[in-house]
Amino acid sequence: MSHSFYPFSKEKFRCYELIPFALCIIMAVMAYFYLFINIDVEVTLQSDSEHSFQLFWAGENQGYRESWSKVEDIDRKTKQLTINIPDYKFVRLLNPITKLRIDPLLESSEITIKRIEVRQLGYHPITLATSEDFDKLIPRNDIQKKQFGPDGLKIISCGEDPQLELAVKSDIDYIFLMAALILSLTVGLILGILFNSFNTDGRFAYSPYLMTVVLALILTGSLICEKLHFDEYVHVEAALFYENHWLPPEICDPDTEDTYSVYGSSRLNSYEIVYWVAGKFSRLMRFTSLNEYVRSRLFNIFLFLILLLLSVYKWEYRILTLPLIISPQIWYTFSYFNSEAFALFVLVLISYQVLCKESYFNEYLIKTEVKNEVVHAIFMGLCFSIMLLIKNTFYIFMIFILLHFFIRLLNKEFANPRIALKRTIFIILIALSVFGLRYALDIYINSFDRKAKLAACKEKLAEPIYKASTELNEQHPYINLKDRGVTLREMFTDRYWGVLSFASTFGNYNYGSAASRHYYKIFFFLTAGLGFFVSISFITDRSCLIPSKRLLLLLNFILCGIVVLGLSIWHSWVHDFQAQGRYLFPILTMFGFLLFESLPFINKRFLNFFIIAMFMLSAYSYLFICLIAMPKF
Repeated sequence: MSHSFYPFSKEKFRCYELIPFALCIIMAVMAYFYLFINIDVEVTLQSDSEHSFQLFWAGENQGYRESWSKVEDIDRKTKQLTINIPDYKFVRLLNPITKLRIDPLLESSEITIKRIEVRQLGYHPITLATSEDFDKLIPRNDIQKKQFGPDGLKIISCGEDPQLELAVKSDIDYIFLMAALILSLTVGLILGILFNSFNTDGRFAYSPYLMTVVLALILTGSLICEKLHFDEYVHVEAALFYENHWLPPEICDPDTEDTYSVYGSSRLNSYEIVYWVAGKFSRLMRFTSLNEYVRSRLFNIFLFLILLLLSVYKWEYRILTLPLIISPQIWYTFSYFNSEAFALFVLVLISYQVLCKESYFNEYLIKTEVKNEVVHAIFMGLCFSIMLLIKNTFYIFMIFILLHFFIRLLNKEFANPRIALKRTIFIILIALSVFGLRYALDIYINSFDRKAKLAACKEKLAEPIYKASTELNEQHPYINLKDRGVTLREMFTDRYWGVLSFASTFGNYNYGSAASRHYYKIFFFLTAGLGFFVSISFITDRSCLIPSKRLLLLLNFILCGIVVLGLSIWHSWVHDFQAQGRYLFPILTMFGFLLFESLPFINKRFLNFFIIAMFMLSAYSYLFICLIAMPKF
């Protein structure tokens, strides 16, 4: 290829180009120390009156000061306090915090402290929950009684200034600190590369570097985390079935009951091909000592590795994979075994075939004379048939690329539109025929009463709160909201569907068991800014694309995106309230189309800024929120 993979050329390299490297690495190390000197103190308590709770902190050989403290008002309703010790009060790198002073009462009164936890990234938490733990709290002043009971540590003061002191001496988590330091240095190195690669060639040479970092992170999560998602077991069990079977089972087969979820449904009863492929992959990996969960997760890792290698080989894949590196939710999806990762993998491959002029698909459509035309059609039909054998929430992508094809027809991009249309129809018929064979196989196994069998199986194996026969008021409160009289407006205002859906698109893990609200606003503004920037670029360009095509491409994206949102909202309202970002992933892959089409005229510097900023936030979220919170092997 004429363009270089490397971020800057040797001919143009100068010593001053090392300055961004040095500055970025210094900034990364400073950010590292900034993150790891934060301390959070969480106190669970019960008070018998209204008063104030004050926390002081100090370093070695330092006295306590009012300026180094925080006061929280509490009353009988207060159950928990979370106090963050701010960084700007003094330079803790030179004199780190070694002691805390708790003033639980500012007057003669009584309080019960049930639990205290001191958390600092890079250190094992200090937890006070038992009688032995609370012995570490040393009374300093005006403490009449300190007694541990069934409800916790009861403290009765005898003056106006009761004080207890806790020494902050926790064990360093050296492995975690090293991993974070290496990541900080890596990010600094990547930023240095990017500053030197902000040229206008538009080839996004940094994408494989970022994908390599993502691959390392998701591989780490797959190997060290015991549980990554509540529903992973049903996906793994479905794949394990195909380790020893070639055909799908009968609905409610007793040998497959382990694959059924609390809803009474099994992934084996879908038309998805991913479980068959992953099952055979897992069987090949049996020679290792890895358990079935890790073997299945490695299948997703393998898919991501293929995308990484393709992005090294083809610059088009670098653009199409950009949406995959701006959301930690996608990284999380690839780190545990599920069907969404395979669907994303398929959509990226199909996107390349549709968009790249040199692809096998476009050569077949554009050339008027093709050798072995039937063989070409059958091969492409088989490839596109996979889109019918992935999770049905991604089916909208088929409509999206079909509309994209008609936009190309309207703009006369084919030498012979009639031949292109005929061949496309031929490919669609072959793809439908493949799906028809899969459907016929299901009829052979389950006969024509599939729907009745699925309903009976759900009634047999589902938890009582999910059964259709259960009275509505006794069912799970998050299903059948429409029948319960919940309006669409209430679903957004009272149940926060919009907020939760956005959060779970950009870093809300395991149904919210690991989440952080602190950076969602930043992510929202970056996402809105990126979308607005690309849209404005499409509307205002006057040089590269035909105006009608620009607007039609943008309208196609908006229309299909609205359909994806609408279907997700409808499912949550009518069936099961699941404000899950994974249902919105097709929008991200469709956004890759816009990035690809806007490449000739979009401002690369602004685009790179948004991509790198979102990547940095994603790395923080995945490492410091997801991996830390998940149970380890």
